[in-house]
Amino acid sequence: TDELPGGAQRVIDFNTGEPFNSGFYNRFFQLTSPDAMGVTRHKRGYNDRYLWTAMTTQEKISPINVIWYEEQILPGIGDEINGEPVSSKASYAIPLEIIYLTPLTKWNPYKISEKNR
Repeated sequence: TDELPGGAQRVIDFNTGEPFNSGFYNRFFQLTSPDAMGVTRHKRGYNDRYLWTAMTTQEKISPINVIWYEEQILPGIGDEINGEPVSSKASYAIPLEIIYLTPLTKWNPYKISEKNR
């Protein structure tokens, strides 16, 4: 399953609301509670409706490393805040449309002449 650091929120299935394995390719997800904008349902690809993502542990995939802060306070202002380092790896799939054309449209093995009407 996919969740935010510290278990603050869990990613759940967009349609059923049940926890799901984010290791399988998916396009949509839902959070257990609203985010800062008050939204719970999200699309993985923002504006790309054909982008599929899956979380992975594959060593060949470059991770995205961030430091997760529970509070919205800038480091260096006030008390020292220790963030939690978080690493995430994802693979992406974009479906391609491959069109195979048959040679029968131009195939004429007996050299039969064509007449235009």
